[in-house]
Amino acid sequence: GILLCMFFVLDKLYSYNMKLILKLDCFTKAMCRIRTYKLVLSGTILLVIGLVMSVISLIKWQHVNFGPLNPELFMPQVIMANCLIVIGLEIIFFSILINIMKINHKK
Repeated sequence: GILLCMFFVLDKLYSYNMKLILKLDCFTKAMCRIRTYKLVLSGTILLVIGLVMSVISLIKWQHVNFGPLNPELFMPQVIMANCLIVIGLEIIFFSILINIMKINHKK
């Protein structure tokens, strides 16, 4: 879901920059409000939360001497941690791409 939204924004921004479609005021205002540091900060926060959850899961596994675990209790935390890590990285890379797309290219 989030990746689809990111592709939509990148596609619109590319289309506007290449003058393939007309600019909409609401999209222009929204793009002006998007700041790189906010996106990088939010992506980093999600990434760190995911890493902390992964370390907690690893510590729980260590407490049982790396033996079998109850998947009903263990897997939701591991899946959530992995999702947060991936989404955090996607947001960080998205912010870089947004800045690249905002560069005005002279023809």
